[in-house]
Amino acid sequence: MSKVIWEISPELSSIYIKLKWLRISQLAAKLTHITGEVLTDRFFTNPEVYLFIEAGSLNTQYPEQNDRLKGPKMLDAEKYPYLEFSSIVGCQLRSGSIWELTGLLTIKESKCPLTMIINKSDINLDRKKNTARFRLFGELNLENSNFNCTAESDYGRVVIIEAEIFLKVNE
Repeated sequence: MSKVIWEISPELSSIYIKLKWLRISQLAAKLTHITGEVLTDRFFTNPEVYLFIEAGSLNTQYPEQNDRLKGPKMLDAEKYPYLEFSSIVGCQLRSGSIWELTGLLTIKESKCPLTMIINKSDINLDRKKNTARFRLFGELNLENSNFNCTAESDYGRVVIIEAEIFLKVNE
């Protein structure tokens, strides 16, 4: 079966993250500038996923927190403008009807393993306009990665990730 290139629709896609802050609170942020592609067949069998997320698009609604998270001790958005995700083994069916997408998230020069659960998908195969939407969630444990964001940080080591990704076929 031939591969189809699905493009990320950046104007509709977004990623939300939550992390502990000062051990008693949670800080939420949104990343909105996402590009990339998914290579797969028309039915999303074993997709290859490549995402590029602009680090500077992170927004917590608190300018001081934005500056800290984008700064040199965390994402270092000036030196490393993109976070990159690439799937390793594609999408795999786990217990029952649970699909998992496993890959590597590159933050600065560190590669962090990340498995996301697909909790909703809509695929519209139309002759004029093929589109797809996926909602995913997962946790990134920074303790299990070589991403060093300083031990004295006010932020927790686990990042909760929720993503809504819209795709369209590259014609």
